[in-house]
Amino acid sequence: MSFIPEARSGTSEVSRTVALATHRNDTVIVLHPDDLAHRQDNPLDWLHESFAYGPESAAGRILAFDGEYRGPVIRLTTQGLSERERTWAGGSWTFGYEVRHGKVFVGTAASLNYVDFQKSNARPRKLLPEDGFELSNGSYAVTVHPIEWESEPGALTPDGKRTADALAEYVIVFQPVDDLHKIETASTPIFLERRRSSTPTRMKSFSLQSEYEQPTEEPGPQPFAVVSTPNLPVVTGFIQAVPDAEGVQATSRKLGIRGLVAAAEAREEALAVVVEARAYEGPDSGHPVVSLTLAGGRLVRIRTLREHQGLRLAEVEPVSRPSSTVPASEIVALKQEVEALAERSREFRRRLLETSARGFLVESMRKLRAGAGKPDLYEAALAKRDGKFRAGFYELDRMQSLTSAEAFTTWLIHMLNLPMRRGLELLARSDADRVAELRQLITVR
Repeated sequence: MSFIPEARSGTSEVSRTVALATHRNDTVIVLHPDDLAHRQDNPLDWLHESFAYGPESAAGRILAFDGEYRGPVIRLTTQGLSERERTWAGGSWTFGYEVRHGKVFVGTAASLNYVDFQKSNARPRKLLPEDGFELSNGSYAVTVHPIEWESEPGALTPDGKRTADALAEYVIVFQPVDDLHKIETASTPIFLERRRSSTPTRMKSFSLQSEYEQPTEEPGPQPFAVVSTPNLPVVTGFIQAVPDAEGVQATSRKLGIRGLVAAAEAREEALAVVVEARAYEGPDSGHPVVSLTLAGGRLVRIRTLREHQGLRLAEVEPVSRPSSTVPASEIVALKQEVEALAERSREFRRRLLETSARGFLVESMRKLRAGAGKPDLYEAALAKRDGKFRAGFYELDRMQSLTSAEAFTTWLIHMLNLPMRRGLELLARSDADRVAELRQLITVR
């Protein structure tokens, strides 16, 4: 990587200091919002998913880092660190960034638009500076330096507040380069600790491919309460909201029964999925419990079933799937068919959009926004995808990142929104059988 010392056409500022308005730890971002318009219908977590953030980072459209701060003061500069800053600087990280609009902004994750804002009056926080930090268009090496500013004598007042002359918490240095792609790409945000002895660390992606594969842990001998969900699929690795009209969770907790399984029907020899359950309460006192959220885990079979104080209690055993090998070319071909289905089917696009967010909040958020006279974010996102549907499509990006046949087909079983019994039957099949049957299901849609 070589730096370009000569001036480029256009204007670049020397230095600007901003104070971000946040009262909690948050991800700091540098970007121009026009470069990420295609991600506005992504969920809150996209910045921490390698399949979504990674391509944007590699293209130089955003850089993101986390750290320990509250309302961080950040200095943007094209001239490097001052002598004071060098004294107190910790381990830095250099990102690649492409300036396309003659300016950049700094903000936090709360500065972006998301499809799953949880409050009806939610608004993105401002990006700063409000008029942007001017930079000539082109490729840059952007080095973020955490500063141990609090340790410098005179940085704090007697009551622990920042003095007017205190250093910034982070200094972001922009240096022109001839080739963006020579800079190491970070597929997730970098954690930068404000300690002089610190070392930058890559943050883990929020979700992993292994979550869509059968867990290795086997269920214990304890009884499991059965939740019947014949029309709502519960799939390994995904969260599904279901009604709890029978009060299964409340009764289970009262009786000290911790294990739950979801099944299409409560009967012996039926397939089921071990689940972790939570009761979701509405965001305010006017919205009581609306559903259970079931996080799908191990596929099992119900061996015995008995009634106990209004519950159906089951003893279960794990299901071992037949082994098989699926050529990579068949996975690629099936993914292409899924892409084609998303392009031709508005209902499938709707399913992908609504599942990409925290799905168990969808209905409650819609009711809140409707009651406040606000537009439905999912319908607005769907309408935009009708015209130019693919760029930054969150769940399709996730799908393309899945390399395991088991993980990919589990994802697809969930996205096709099959009845519970059919979904469980497919979960129990070999990878090869799954691929063959899923291809037939896609063809008729």
